[in-house]
Amino acid sequence: MISLTLLHGHILEALAALPAESVHCVVTSPPYWGLRDYGLEPVIWGGAAGCQHEWGDRVKPGNYNWADKIKSTGNLDHGHQKSANANRSSFCRLCGAWRGSYGLEPHHDCLGWATGQPCGQCYICHTVQIFREVRRVLRKDGTLWLNIGDSYAGSGKGIGTDHGKAVFTDKDIVKTDWKNIHLKPKDLCGIPFRLALALQADGWWLRSDIIWNKPNPMPESCTDRPTRSHEYIFLLTKSANYFWDQEVVREPHLAVSLKRIEYGLRHNHPDKIGIGIPPVNTNRMGERFCHPSGRNLRSVWTIVTQPFPGAHFATFPTKIVEICIKAGTSEKGCCPQCSAPWERVVEKKGGTIGKSWHPHVADKIEGQSQKGIYPGGGLEASQDKNGNYYLINFLGWRATCSCQAGEPTSCTILDPFSGSGTTLLVAAKMGCQAIGCELSADYVEMSRQRLQAEMGMLAEIEVVHLT
Repeated sequence: MISLTLLHGHILEALAALPAESVHCVVTSPPYWGLRDYGLEPVIWGGAAGCQHEWGDRVKPGNYNWADKIKSTGNLDHGHQKSANANRSSFCRLCGAWRGSYGLEPHHDCLGWATGQPCGQCYICHTVQIFREVRRVLRKDGTLWLNIGDSYAGSGKGIGTDHGKAVFTDKDIVKTDWKNIHLKPKDLCGIPFRLALALQADGWWLRSDIIWNKPNPMPESCTDRPTRSHEYIFLLTKSANYFWDQEVVREPHLAVSLKRIEYGLRHNHPDKIGIGIPPVNTNRMGERFCHPSGRNLRSVWTIVTQPFPGAHFATFPTKIVEICIKAGTSEKGCCPQCSAPWERVVEKKGGTIGKSWHPHVADKIEGQSQKGIYPGGGLEASQDKNGNYYLINFLGWRATCSCQAGEPTSCTILDPFSGSGTTLLVAAKMGCQAIGCELSADYVEMSRQRLQAEMGMLAEIEVVHLT
């Protein structure tokens, strides 16, 4: 039975409750900076243990050197009008702790990751702190898939409205001089770039920046720039070597690519027409070959957004989660003792490919049906670096450890910001165990109901209240 766990509480408390190196893959999308107020009760970030906090009554994006001011003033408002969030967002005058909601920090980036002196209270510092704990619970061979969007600096008319309802409206906005935080009105904040570099500086391997191309983006009223129709998905790892299943996420070759390959084959290698992986000879690029299982996964994913009939503002498309889990975890599972993922076993055999097979007409390879080629099982053709053709025979799976603990068990997926539970639901349908962390009691209950409705008796759902 699939085990699904929802941890209700502060993100750092939830992650601290998980054992080290217990997760195979993390797929998540944290709250974006300055875009949305989820109406949550404030939590305390940083500061001194045991401090009898004295909270300031106002907070807003202020001067770049704001960290030097909070101990004396407790706020950064300097006499400006009070915001609707004033009672829920403030600094301690004694120790500098910040009380507020993650994503609504008064400053987006102190640039401490570049100087080695993080302030610990801006959005980037908080995010790095969270994913440092994520790195602790992620296996050394695990992967992190982080979706993050951007926003624009305001000019007294609200912060970033291109991804949904603005945090502040004209009624309760804090009048802000954005130049004091090194952002001019209408500036793109550059949150994804800043965060990727900050995480890299903190020890993560930044392996890929993936563009999520959204054919149905949120409409915008801008008249002097393009409508934003993309977000970023960063692939990060905690070591240079990690689990990756290239074959299961291969993409179909484009028809134009196959036609180009066929054209080159007929003109340059007429004697090899029908061979499984036909070469293409071009004057400038040399020999190129077409893998019969498809091309390698590309870094631009065109996926439509998906609405969810609940109260959550930004639901994660299930297709994105599927790709991440397929590439980052073993389809077979992991060792029941040490959790090492199992890997595919393939056999290479030299031989001649039957002339009746061609990428356009996938009939036969030496009498073998093409309907079940690797990775589903059977034979496929490939070519080594010396130009020799060979067959790949998928033999099955093997453990990557020496435990000999028996049949594999399911891999574990984590979403530190589980929201409406999309990542957990997709993971469960793919046969994985899953853990979600969420501060909102409403979203925890929404997730529980959604998982129960879609998984029924196939999953055991546990809700753990940490506070």
